[in-house]
Parts: sequence; C-alpha cells; structure tokens
Amino acid sequence: MADPWQECMDHCLAVTMEAGKMIREALKKDISIMQKSSPVDLVTETDQKVEALIISSIKEKYPTHSFIGEESVAAGAPSTLTDNPTWIIDPIDGTTNFVHRFPFVSVSIGFAVKKEIEFGIVYSCIEEKMYTARKGKGAFCNGAPIRVSEQKDITKSLVLTEMGLRTDPEHFKASMSNIQKILSIPVHGIRCPGSAAVNMCLVACGSADAYYHIGIHCWDMAGGAAIISEAGGVIMDVTGGPFDLMSRRLITASSTAIAERIAQQLQVCPCGRDDTEVMLKSSAADLVTETDQRVEKMIISAIQGKYPTHKTHCHAQRGKGAFCNSARSCASGQEGITQSLAVTEIGTERDEQVLTTLATSIYRLLKVSAHE
Repeated sequence: MADPWQECMDHCLAVTMEAGKMIREALKKDISIMQKSSPVDLVTETDQKVEALIISSIKEKYPTHSFIGEESVAAGAPSTLTDNPTWIIDPIDGTTNFVHRFPFVSVSIGFAVKKEIEFGIVYSCIEEKMYTARKGKGAFCNGAPIRVSEQKDITKSLVLTEMGLRTDPEHFKASMSNIQKILSIPVHGIRCPGSAAVNMCLVACGSADAYYHIGIHCWDMAGGAAIISEAGGVIMDVTGGPFDLMSRRLITASSTAIAERIAQQLQVCPCGRDDTEVMLKSSAADLVTETDQRVEKMIISAIQGKYPTHKTHCHAQRGKGAFCNSARSCASGQEGITQSLAVTEIGTERDEQVLTTLATSIYRLLKVSAHE
C-alpha cells in the first residue's frame, strides 16, 4: 500500500527546492522591505511570493489539507492546529538575515497529522543544505544521516539563542539575565545565528549542543522539531515540561541533562500562544496599522556581489578596494541605524559587572531599533 505521507514529503521537497532557488535569485536583486508590528518585524516581497508558491503548489495537489503560514497569519488567517493534515510554513526563516544577506536563511516546513508532526524539511538555501526528517526514519542533511553530539556536560557545550528588540523592559532584562545565567554555568559560549530553524538543525547535526528560545512561533519550530527528534535530540518546554508546538517557546538539546540544566536557569516571561484568538486578532491589527502607516522601501546596495557562502576568501589591498571570491564588495552604505544589523560576540565572561555592562550596551543598541 502506498505511503500517502511519503508522497506528501516528496512533493514538499521539490517545492522547497524551487522556493530556495527563488530566494537565492532574490538575493541578487534589490530587496523591498515592509514592516509588520515593529521596526524589527520585517517582511519582504520575497517572503510573500515564496509562501504563495509553496501553498499554491501544495493546495493544488492536496486541496483538503490545512495551512498555517507566517505571512498568511500576519494577514489575518487563523493559526489553529486541528487533526486535519496541516502544513506549517515559514517561507523565509531569518528575514532580517535575508534583508542583510547574512548567510543563515531557510525555508521551513512541518507537516502534522492529528496534531503530530509526520515530517519536517528545513532548507538552508544559501548554504544549500537540505535537512529532512520523517517520523521513525531518521534525520538527514543532503541525504547523509545526521545525529546530535550527545554531549551531556553543559560546561563543554555551545548554546544557541536569539536576541532582538524587546519593547517590554522587563522582558529584555529577563532575556539578558538568562544569557548571563547560562554563561555563568559556564558554557563554551552562546551564538545567535538568526534563524530558528537553522539553529535547530545545527543542534541536530552536532554543530551546537543546545538551543533555547522564548517568543517564537509554530512555523519557526515545526520543521526543526521533526529533525531534532529524529537526530536523537531532546525537545522540551522551557519549564522542563513536554514540548507544545503552539506555546511559542522551546529548548532543544543533545541530551536530557543539558536541556534540563538550561530549563533550571531560565526566567520565563509570558509570550502568549499561537492558537489564542485574542493574540492573533491583535497581531493582525498591528500588521494592518503598521503596514498602512509605516511601510517604506529601502534600497540595499547592489554592489555587494553574489550572495555569501561558507567558503569565501576575502582580501583587500590599500587603495585597491575589497573583494570576495574576486568579486568587488563594499559596505552596505546604510546610514540609518534603525535599518541596521549589528554583530557582537558573547563569550564566557563571568564577571558580573562586565556582564551587566554588556547587557546595558546591548539594550541601548536594540532600543534605537537596530534590526537585531
């Protein structure tokens, strides 16, 4: 008897490859940007086009299936997970990265039946890494099996999370406090790559040992959740309880010991749920208001050359310009900090005063509405 969900997965793989190609092509052109609920909540024409491509292709083949898509929900569509076969789609996970051509951008799709994830696909399309997982059949990257590191000692771990603007000062303090507590365990370090789905895949393939996040969405988590589970990893709620796809929070790790240790450290702030009607109506209203009043276009420098890859060689000679893989490159020329992406590093500094100064500096930078 034919496996209907495998047929769905095969179709999804083909559509995801096409979506990734669309994203790579878009990176070669100017990027038109719109804002959703805040100056750092971005959506591009490519997000919308990619989601439309994915949903139209799947809907044509499976007209009775349901969909939860980031851009559809932002436009007012419901975010309700039922027993019906449901496709949970993030067309561009890492939109801020995409806007700045920072090389961690993914297409993330999870497929759920009776509220259980059957398979997940995450395509890190600039790296051209296709992560896949089917329930009970393992996890893969470009067809090769992947496994978590199985690290159990958190002091030997690399931890991933994300930092962005928190309009509520108490939420920001909690976020920075969580980073401080985890660094003080100590751990090897904390990294913020900028794509939740990619973060989960980095844990799944053993490049990192844990990832935690409070305030993300089901479309950020669905594809990666399948991949983490099938790669032998652990996924749980930030309180240490069972993982809930609609809860907007999670910990993933290479082992239960590390996940539980992180859960012990975290101060948890309320972040709502994806399936709460009031929250969804508020989000939709925010989208319309912000988009109507604050939509603006920004031209990104077209002289950045081809999109960046992991294997690059940059060089410069005084007075002769700068190059990447022999192609001339230049800074973005961005003058407004509200449209900027800032980069820093968080290491294993344990001095409380230094950590407090770091947190204050990051807060001041985010407060002037840097993208992240």
